[in-house]
Amino acid sequence: MQKSGSARKRSGSAWVSPRSVKAELVALKKERILEAATQLILRNGYHGCTMDQIAAAIGVTKPFVYYQFRDKREILAAISGYGAELSLSAIEDADLQEGSAAARMRWFCRRLTEIVIDHGHYLAVYLRETPNLDEVDRKKIMRRRVEIDDRVSRLVQRGVESGEFEVVHPRIAASAITMMISCCFQWYRKDDPLTRDEFSEFMSGIAMRTLLPTSASPMRGANDRTAGSQR
Repeated sequence: MQKSGSARKRSGSAWVSPRSVKAELVALKKERILEAATQLILRNGYHGCTMDQIAAAIGVTKPFVYYQFRDKREILAAISGYGAELSLSAIEDADLQEGSAAARMRWFCRRLTEIVIDHGHYLAVYLRETPNLDEVDRKKIMRRRVEIDDRVSRLVQRGVESGEFEVVHPRIAASAITMMISCCFQWYRKDDPLTRDEFSEFMSGIAMRTLLPTSASPMRGANDRTAGSQR
């Protein structure tokens, strides 16, 4: 091991574990499958999408797809769970930011909007095809979504306690905000007059208006140089 480490130091290049490379390749393969399956399910519906179509869409054989996923239901579960995991990552990252509760909440709303803009087609499949999920997968995803609401609710509560927010029911406010932003993929278009960043800022402004005292500006927290600017 020491010899290998010395060799790495002499060459000046970073050493990457073969295991990590293999894991990355597997992730890329699965991502290709999920992206193709998402587009096909949106176009043809879950029952109108076949494993043959998914394989053909990415130019591989059907065994290639089956090697990564057991069956079509597992693919649907992966698509549906992906949006929940991304949303959870947004509130996890927001909690790690420094600054006021208002700044962290604004950061979360912006980040969640960006996620929905970039990956809204996954959310669209989840919302439309929930009845076709296995019960175990449905409950697992619902637990993730409850966790998201719990964490956002705690952030809102901290804002109430610090006097930044004026909310009677933090849980309801948190759920309303996450649901509103999660559905914005239905009307956002790439040719929208607003840029991606402008649209994210606009949506976060709407969200903040539901939390701040009526006399406060919805831009409160926007100038926090830590939480308000990190992406």
